[in-house]
Amino acid sequence: MLQHLILQIVLIVQGIGAASGIVSDGHFIYLISDDDTRLFITDQRTKQTTKVDLIPSMAGIKMTKKNKPDFEALTKEGAYIYALGSGSKINRNDFIAYHLPTEKVTRYSTDELFQSMMQLSGIPPDEFNIEGMTSDGEKSYFLNRGNGASGMNGLFIVQSPLKSLMESPSEMKYVPIPLPVFGDFTTGFSDGVVVDGMLFFTATLEESKDVIDDGKINGSYIGRLNLTNFQVEEFVQISKDQKIEGITLLKQTAQAYTFLLCADNDDKAIETNVFQVDVQKK
Repeated sequence: MLQHLILQIVLIVQGIGAASGIVSDGHFIYLISDDDTRLFITDQRTKQTTKVDLIPSMAGIKMTKKNKPDFEALTKEGAYIYALGSGSKINRNDFIAYHLPTEKVTRYSTDELFQSMMQLSGIPPDEFNIEGMTSDGEKSYFLNRGNGASGMNGLFIVQSPLKSLMESPSEMKYVPIPLPVFGDFTTGFSDGVVVDGMLFFTATLEESKDVIDDGKINGSYIGRLNLTNFQVEEFVQISKDQKIEGITLLKQTAQAYTFLLCADNDDKAIETNVFQVDVQKK
């Protein structure tokens, strides 16, 4: 399935650097950045981009490693776009719901949810780093990136949709997901999306064992996780130099899935390349 993949740029979005999450609904492409508090919405037909302040109280404030909410995950469920802070520091605990029909933004705290995740998994606070979030409409999935000293990649599965995530406690499961190690460094989850009962995910190889500080990028990968036995069934490199941070399903046919991806190359460029890749079903 993940063979002979060709990564091609299909869109360049100006004004957003360090892209960390991407969603497409067929008409618009939604992007977030770990260095910004806005949601960037690009019309796929006109290529025009609008912006929504997800935390209005921080609008216009210069983002630094110390104060940024570190939005690392973005997904769509029903009529909502959801953005999530990574939890890698105590101020990175925002869960934002953006209601598409009304354009209303609602902000929640994930303090209790993240504490429950750490207690369940045994991941220490200095290695907790949620980089991916997705939903199948009934369950919610969260990916911890194993770029800490212990390389603790893992999947949290919450038995509720994202819409009710903040309303009441739900049963939660944690599954450690070992990813390949190259030399002294472990590849780490960067995003994921559930499609047809499978989790397609992206991962990066970075020369760092710190969830806060970035390291040299040594490649990005795409993988497929079986959600029944939680085995990684495919794992292939898709770029040697791009830091792929987000993945979303654009469309599917009887023969193939078409995904869009975004990259954060830890440079100063204030633009984001959106890539497309076709994955054959057989």
